[in-house]
Amino acid sequence: MREILICCLFAALTGIAAAQDAAGPARDAGTTVWDGAYSDAQADRGAEAYTAACARCHRDDLRGVGGVLIGDQFMRGWQTETVDSLFMRIRSTMPAEAAGSLEDNTYLDIIAFVLKANAFPSGTKELTLDALPTIRITGEGGADAAPDYALVEVVGCLSQRADKAWMVTRASEPVRTRNPDSPEGADQQKAAAKPLGNHTFRLDEVSVYRPQNHNGHKVDAKGFLLRSPGGDSLNTTSISTLAESCDAEPAAK
Repeated sequence: MREILICCLFAALTGIAAAQDAAGPARDAGTTVWDGAYSDAQADRGAEAYTAACARCHRDDLRGVGGVLIGDQFMRGWQTETVDSLFMRIRSTMPAEAAGSLEDNTYLDIIAFVLKANAFPSGTKELTLDALPTIRITGEGGADAAPDYALVEVVGCLSQRADKAWMVTRASEPVRTRNPDSPEGADQQKAAAKPLGNHTFRLDEVSVYRPQNHNGHKVDAKGFLLRSPGGDSLNTTSISTLAESCDAEPAAK
């Protein structure tokens, strides 16, 4: 039974979606999977663990279960996310009936193998728990725009149009998030420090969040993104005030 559960280690990806290595210091913030996130030796261990625990469901070429581990499907699920998000999703949900039962190092090795299978280059350091939050999954040319229906977060100025639609104007670039709720603590401070941008989003299904209480404020808004020639919108999941006014905020460049 345990073998069957472990072999479906990555099945949860279809729903969307260790200490620092002694060989060197932690990676600098802002690196990506194109900067050598894992070592070849680690990916080799991951290949063995994958063959033993995952290939039965995901096949030797990683194209089983809808191909969620490789190619376009993998990138659609994880582009702009950190490798930490991938790790936490897997560890917190898999194996399906024994979440977190594998050793952290085994999860890391398997992720290293998946990165190698997706043609992200190896480096001299192994993938570690400490490094995970600093490594972002992007396309080779850099960060890709958040796709339609992705859960995203924006920071901007809330106002109501003459037709009663609620809008976030001077909004930042939408960034994918896994948390649909309003930011708290350090996350709220980070959002408050974020500069305004030049995007505009209509907020749909927003009445339950009492937007009138945030009118004219600098806000953090989250929701599912829908891009349209007539204007982009968010199917709202949260809205919260970051500052009482946008007047003191610098204009977008």
